[in-house]
Amino acid sequence: WGRAREMDRQVLHDLFTAAGGEKWKKKDNWNTNSQLSQWFGVVPFSEDEERVRDLVMYNNRLTTIPENTLGKLAEIQVLGLTGHVGLTDPIPTDLGNCRSLTKLWLYENRHQGNIPESLTQLSNLRELLLYGNRLSGPIPSTVSNLSNLRVLYLFGNSLEGSIPEDIGRLEQLEDLDLSKNRLSGSIPLSIGLLKSLKTLHLNNNHFSGHIPEELAGCVNLERICLHSNQFTGRIPEHIGDLKRLKVLNIANNRLTGPVPQSITDCTELTEIRLHANEITGVLPAQLHHLQQLNTLWFQNNQLEGELPIEEFLQMPKLKVLWLQQNRFSNSEAIDVLRQERGDLNCVF
Repeated sequence: WGRAREMDRQVLHDLFTAAGGEKWKKKDNWNTNSQLSQWFGVVPFSEDEERVRDLVMYNNRLTTIPENTLGKLAEIQVLGLTGHVGLTDPIPTDLGNCRSLTKLWLYENRHQGNIPESLTQLSNLRELLLYGNRLSGPIPSTVSNLSNLRVLYLFGNSLEGSIPEDIGRLEQLEDLDLSKNRLSGSIPLSIGLLKSLKTLHLNNNHFSGHIPEELAGCVNLERICLHSNQFTGRIPEHIGDLKRLKVLNIANNRLTGPVPQSITDCTELTEIRLHANEITGVLPAQLHHLQQLNTLWFQNNQLEGELPIEEFLQMPKLKVLWLQQNRFSNSEAIDVLRQERGDLNCVF
C-alpha cells in the first residue's frame, strides 16, 4: 500500500515534467512535499490520502499526456484534462488500465489518431467525453462492452465508418452524440434496445438508408437530431410512441412520403424541423394537440392541400412557422393567421 501511495505521487511528478508543468496557468503545490489534496486539480480519497481519486484540469496549457504514465493511477475514478490546444498527441492506450474510472473527459483538446480500443475495457465507465478533438478512424466495435456507460460524446471529430451493430447492448446509455463527423452507413436496428436513451444526435454526417421503425423502442427519447445526412424513405410511422419527445430535427435529408398522423401523439414536442426533404401529402390533422410546440419548420418540401389555419390558431406557444416552397392551395389564408397572431414569425 505504501509503495502504491508513492507511485501516485511519482506519476503526477512525471506528468508535470513531461507536460510542461512549469508553464501551466495553475500549478499550486505541484512537485512539492505538500499533501496531494493541496495540489491544484488533484482530489485524493481523503485529505491526508496519497491515492488519487480525481485529476481534473481545464485549459491549463498541458502539452502532452505521455504514454505509460496516467495508466498507473490504479484507483483513479475521474480523469478530466480538457480544453488544451497543445494536446495534439494520440490518446494514451494505457488509460485502459485505469479500471476504476467512471468518468473520462478528454474533450476540446486536439488529440489525433484513433480512439484506443483499450478504453472499451473500462467496465465501470459512465461518461466518455472525447468531443471536439481531431480523432479519426472508426468507433471501436467493442464500445458495446461499456455496459455502465450513460454518456457517449464523440461529436466534432473526423471519425469514419459506421455505428457498431451491437450499440443496443449499452442498456444504460442516456445521451449519445456522434454528430459532426464523417460517419456513414445506416442506423443499426439494435438502437431500439436503448430504453434509457434521452438524446440521440447523429446530425452532420453521411448516414444513409431508412430511419428505422425500431427507434420507437427508445421510449424515453426527448431529442432526435438526424439532420444534414442522406436518409431516405419515410418518417417512421411509430414516431408517435415517443411520448416524451421534445425536439425532432430530421431536416436536410432525402425523406419522402407523408408526415405520419401519429406525430400529433407526441404532445411534449416543442420543436419540429422537417425542412429540406421531399415530404409529400397534406399536413396531419389535429396539429393543435401539440400545445407545447414553439417552432415548426416544414419549408422546402412537396406538401400540398389546405393550410390548417384554425389548427395553428389553437397553438398558443407557436412562435415560428415556416412553410414556404411547398404546394399549399390556400396561401391567402396565411394573411388571416398573421392578423390574428401578430407575435408569430410566419413565412410562406
